[in-house]
Amino acid sequence: MTEEEREAALRAMQSDASLRSSHISSAKRTSNAELYEEEIQRRQKGGSGNASASFLRDARHSHGVGHEDQSLTSRVSQNRNRHQRSTDDTFL
Repeated sequence: MTEEEREAALRAMQSDASLRSSHISSAKRTSNAELYEEEIQRRQKGGSGNASASFLRDARHSHGVGHEDQSLTSRVSQNRNRHQRSTDDTFL
């Protein structure tokens, strides 16, 4: 490969890299704009705080944790204590 061919190949690679870089950055901007618009629409529909935790309520009811007077934190600590007692009984 001669020096001229090498310089031509280098220029071609650099121009391809700059085109690819500009294409990727424009795609990121478009994607970020779309995500931003989706987030705005979701918040306008009222899904800011309660909708994100709705899966926890669904999980509680599907696993038989239908006690509304107990919080999820108290149920987790209760199950942890119950699990620890069962392992202590079978230890020796």
